[in-house]
Amino acid sequence: MIDGLEVYRSFLPDDWDPPPLDTEISYTSGLLARDDVWCLIAEAGGSVVGQVTVLPAAGARHAAEEPGLAHFRNLFVDPAYWGSGLARELHRAAVEEARRRGFTTMRLFVAAGYGRARRFYEREGWAPAGEEFYNPIPKLVTIEYRRPLATTVLLLFERDLRELPVDLAEFPELDVLDLNRNPELRVLPPLGGLRTLRFLYAEETGLTEAPALPASLEYFNVAHNRLTALPAQPLPHLRDLRAQGNPLARLPDDTFAGMPDLRTLELSHTGLTSLPRSLLGLGRLRSLSLRGCALEDLPDGLDALVALRDLDLRANRLRAVPPALGELPSLERVDLRWNPLADLPPALRRLASEGGVLWHSM
Repeated sequence: MIDGLEVYRSFLPDDWDPPPLDTEISYTSGLLARDDVWCLIAEAGGSVVGQVTVLPAAGARHAAEEPGLAHFRNLFVDPAYWGSGLARELHRAAVEEARRRGFTTMRLFVAAGYGRARRFYEREGWAPAGEEFYNPIPKLVTIEYRRPLATTVLLLFERDLRELPVDLAEFPELDVLDLNRNPELRVLPPLGGLRTLRFLYAEETGLTEAPALPASLEYFNVAHNRLTALPAQPLPHLRDLRAQGNPLARLPDDTFAGMPDLRTLELSHTGLTSLPRSLLGLGRLRSLSLRGCALEDLPDGLDALVALRDLDLRANRLRAVPPALGELPSLERVDLRWNPLADLPPALRRLASEGGVLWHSM
C-alpha cells in the first residue's frame, strides 16, 4: 500500500507523507488474518506488481453497518504495469468474488485529486456517492464511490424485431444485451452510452453497419450479418470478437489497432483476401479462425502472435505458409486442410508429427 500511495505525490502538496509503514503493516496483517477478508496479489518475476482486497464494509476501517455492502480496498498496480490490463483483471476478480460472497453493492474511497483512478472506476461502473471529505488515515481529501453488483441482462432474442421495443437509456447498468436472431432488425441505435455493457449478442440481425459501441465491451458476436466493415473505434477491453459469415472481403490495415486485448477472433467465411497489418499486433490473441476465406498467402510477421494457440485456415487458397508460423511459442493446433499446399515448413512438420497440424498434401 505504501508504495502505491507514492503515486499520490504527483497531485498532493510537497509536505504530504503516506501513513507510517509499521502502522499499515500491523493493520493489514490483522485484516488478512480474518476469514471474511479476501485479498488477491499479482506477481511477476517474484515481485508483487498488484493487489486488491475485499471485505465487509461493517468490518472496514471506516465501518458502515449496511447489509450487503462490501468494501473495495487498495487496488494498486505497479506503474510499470499501467496500461497492461492488470488493474482491470484485479478489479474484475474482486467484483466477481464480492458477488460470490453475496454482497449486493461495493464502496471504495479514492483520493479526490487522483483523476486517473477516478476515471478508471467510472469506466468500470462506479459513481460518486457523496461529498469529498478529509480522511485522516492517508491524510488527504477523499470521496466515496459505489457500484451495484447485480448483473442486468436484457434478453430480446428471437422476437422478430424491426426496432428495439425499449429505450436502452432506461438500463444504465446493463451488463448483457442479447439481440440474436432478429433478422429484420438491421439497424441498432448508438450503444456508446451503455458504460457497463460487457456482452453484446447480435448474430443474425441483418445488420449492415456496426453501431457505436461502449469502451467497456468484452464480447461482441455479430456473426452472419451483412457487415462489410468491423467497428472502427477503440475497444480496449474487447476479448472475443465473432464476425464470421459477414461479407468483409478486405479490411483496412488499422482495423484491430484499437483492440489490444483480443483473445478470440472468428472471421471464417468472410471472403477475406488478405489480413490487415494490425492483426499482427494482437499479442494476446489465442484463437484465430479464418476458415473458408479466400487467402492466397499469409503476411510476414506472424511470429508476433506469441500467445496464439489455435489457428484454423481450412479451405483457403494457400500454396505455402511462412516458416515463422512454425516458430510460434504457444501454438498447439493448426488446421490447413483443403488448401493447395505442397509441403510444410520443418517446424510445422514437427508439430504435425505430434498431431498438432491437420493438412493434406496436394
